[in-house]
Amino acid sequence: MNGTKAGRLSTREVRRGRGMRMGLAPRAARRQQRRTCHPGTCCRDDKRSLGVPNPKPNGSGHGRGQFHGFTITLMYSRGRSMQRPPSGHFIDPEPFRAYCREAAFAPGAVLRTKGLLSIDMYLLTDGEVEVSVERNGQPGAIATAQRGAPIGEIGFLTGVPATATVTAKTESRALYIDDPTWREIERSEPALAVELYRTLAEVAEGRQSYNLRFLAAGEAPQPDITSKVVLCRTPEQLLEAQRIRYEVYCEELGRTSPFADPEKRVIADDLDETGHVLLALENEAPIATLRMNMARHGPLGLLTELYGMAQSPHHPEDTAIVTKFIVRKDHRVGQSSFRLMTTALEMAQRYGIRQCFMDCVPELQPFFTSLGFTQSGPPFLHRENGRSYPLVLDIERHAKKVGRLAALVLR
Repeated sequence: MNGTKAGRLSTREVRRGRGMRMGLAPRAARRQQRRTCHPGTCCRDDKRSLGVPNPKPNGSGHGRGQFHGFTITLMYSRGRSMQRPPSGHFIDPEPFRAYCREAAFAPGAVLRTKGLLSIDMYLLTDGEVEVSVERNGQPGAIATAQRGAPIGEIGFLTGVPATATVTAKTESRALYIDDPTWREIERSEPALAVELYRTLAEVAEGRQSYNLRFLAAGEAPQPDITSKVVLCRTPEQLLEAQRIRYEVYCEELGRTSPFADPEKRVIADDLDETGHVLLALENEAPIATLRMNMARHGPLGLLTELYGMAQSPHHPEDTAIVTKFIVRKDHRVGQSSFRLMTTALEMAQRYGIRQCFMDCVPELQPFFTSLGFTQSGPPFLHRENGRSYPLVLDIERHAKKVGRLAALVLR
């Protein structure tokens, strides 16, 4: 989008012009909004008390406040200091309806689970949801979000696990936004995409800052996390995964790849564009990678035929493939392989994938067979791995088995 008019929007244009489409009111209007209490709030009409709930006379209960169209409810008890809740911009969902399908959630339905990776986000159009941030493994502050609030934008845009659990408090509806949706908005209305990127950046910054302050106030320090799995959401993260591929395939194993770039020391192909690339980090250093492509998100090339996917009754809507599953040599005897695999299977199951296809070299077939994989077609000559066996896993039937085995390794 660089070089387009949309990429050069001024602050005034965002606030007064195109920004109005997303509910970003001009300065005077926002000033008036700040002076208007949300119905049922206890805050006084001055800046110092803006959005800060007044405690009940007995010193316990809850308060409500209005933050730029984002209604916040904090639960608290006598003697505890109050933390200022995160602010959030109202985003008008209407301009996005042409590009997004709408999802419905019954009361109690979980939109996000803290600690899990996601490949999408939501924009609330109706109803109310609760956002819970845990501290020391215990339920923490609870905020409520209503129409115009984004859900899951931090994990979707940065690839990190969800920072909070989000549950529908009432019958709720939300626009569903994933990578294909983003690409369509960018192609069709780049100015709208620019506004959304900028607004979400402000929302994410406010929420992350609040989460850090809230967690820092805990009585016990959180243990250092030395290993984690993230989704590659930036060119830099994807480049790290592509370098691991080249390092192992070409430099360690001495194989040739038609997709290798010796000058950049990367292996990249067309499936990276629509795939969900996972990256395992240890002390922030990349050590392993895996790529999952859902058939519903784009063509899979010859792998559809080589894996025998057309024979599946669930193809193409509920099938996926796993490729480029690579672990650096000094980390193969450890947790990285299982952590990547279980993360991918959990994601696949959560997004309605029924069968997952992959291939492996002959010496690894017994291992994958023990996990529940079965051969899905005749062997073929892989351009990077040599002779390979196509495999398929019935996720509903075997995901728990893989999870139990992984738990023994990861404990």
